[in-house]
Amino acid sequence: MRLPCAYLGRGWRFGGELGYKLRIDYPDLNVRLVAERGIYTPGTATIPSLAVLLPTGTAPVASEFMPITTTQYGVMAGFGQDYQNAYRRAWRPYLDVGYIHDSQQGWGPQVNLGMAGSVLGNDHARVYYSHDITNGTGVATTQVGIAYRLFY
Repeated sequence: MRLPCAYLGRGWRFGGELGYKLRIDYPDLNVRLVAERGIYTPGTATIPSLAVLLPTGTAPVASEFMPITTTQYGVMAGFGQDYQNAYRRAWRPYLDVGYIHDSQQGWGPQVNLGMAGSVLGNDHARVYYSHDITNGTGVATTQVGIAYRLFY
């Protein structure tokens, strides 16, 4: 069954960081200034098929589903950043921690830590914990997970 399409809006997200690596080899200690800007413009459409996702009595307009325009900046520090996503045989820990300001929510911590490496040889696995209080939603987000990729 094909649902009718509706225009929600448009958005752009720009980000950058300026950093310094204190070491090139593991543990590649680093300190970074980070900044990100998200610009979103909701459409004017009412989308009846999405009404089930909202509290009773709330109109299912596009602005209910589009993110809020926001600016974030702060300082981050960590080590082992390459281990989060790149192939490496050895299992090693990684950490990225900082303090971020969000134009909607103020200041808050951001933490991403885990352990990553190879399981079968030509793959990448990681076990991770992530906590972000400045994610543009108005609530803190915590994730605990396992990710696996097989390279062929």
